[in-house]
Amino acid sequence: MDWDWSQVLNDYFHDQTAKGAQAKFVYYDIPKFAEGFSIRGNYAISGEQVSLAGRLFKGDAPVGAAFNLTGTKDTAALVKLILKEVGPRISVE
Repeated sequence: MDWDWSQVLNDYFHDQTAKGAQAKFVYYDIPKFAEGFSIRGNYAISGEQVSLAGRLFKGDAPVGAAFNLTGTKDTAALVKLILKEVGPRISVE
């Protein structure tokens, strides 16, 4: 199976935002927002294992170090791994 990781993450963010007052964050799908956060990288699949290499950006500026994650093809679990990695780096100053 081949995934569109941008879409997987966008779907998760939209689902979280739809929770209203119970949401942990609010997501706005504005890809060209100059000060918006984005996650860029690539992935490889080997059998049931997925290896991700990525980096968080605010606008065009990298935030923190690049990261590498490994998990299974379970998209929900991989989204949680990604958010656990980048979540602490996101601030709204």
